[in-house]
This record gives sequence, C-alpha cells and structure tokens, in this order.
Amino acid sequence: MKIRIEGTQNEVTAAARLVAEVLDVHEVSRFYPNRGHSTLGRVYLTVGSPASRRVWAEATRLDRPQRPALPSGESDRDRRGGA
Repeated sequence: MKIRIEGTQNEVTAAARLVAEVLDVHEVSRFYPNRGHSTLGRVYLTVGSPASRRVWAEATRLDRPQRPALPSGESDRDRRGGA
C-alpha cells in the first residue's frame, strides 16, 4: 500500500511514526516541500499489513436495512428458499 502524509515537517515525521506502530513500513520518501512559500510538504510511505497479527474489520451497510440474524444452523441459502 502507498500512503501520502501532508503537513509540516514535524507533523509528517510524527504521523509516519504513528503509522509505523500499526503497519509495517517498507519505505519512506524524503520530505518534499510544497511549492511557493508554504511551510507544508509531503512524505510517501510504502507499507504492508503486519505479518505477526491479523487485522479484523467490521463494516455496516447504511444504504440497506439490516436483516435479522439467522437462527443457529440456518444458512442464507435456506432463507432464500434454495436447495
């Protein structure tokens, strides 16, 4: 995965350290200052999921009503009337 972090040099450095606490960081670019008189810039990270642990995520659909849970032993195919 690739991540771009934008902010001041101190903010970008702190954020990159935080990312390294939860993901394996493979590569960090140099700080690229923004054009003009800006104090902001960006750093690009190449990261991967930590091999030592699994990452679990749960999602909730907001565009559809939630279906009731299936009774124990019943499959979604049973609910639809499939064989």
